[in-house]
Amino acid sequence: MNGEKRICLLVTVYLPYRWCAEFTMDLLDLFWPSHPPVFFCGLTSEEAGRLPHIPIRDRGGKRVWAQFALDAAADLNVRGYDLVYFMLEDHP
Repeated sequence: MNGEKRICLLVTVYLPYRWCAEFTMDLLDLFWPSHPPVFFCGLTSEEAGRLPHIPIRDRGGKRVWAQFALDAAADLNVRGYDLVYFMLEDHP
């Protein structure tokens, strides 16, 4: 790599507000056409559907916001991302 940092967007999703995630993705595409890769966290693969996502880890049915955000950030680091711009899905 030439010294450039790899950056992505990480957006948390709380299942009852999943519709906001679609809305957020649409707005990112509209107003920031060349945005970095986007990943959503807080959903299972089934719940995420077409959204690019980091699936939540099974923790006995518990969904702890801080834990799935931390897990997703760690997964993105393993994938080679150096920086994460963190967003909340209900704040598009």
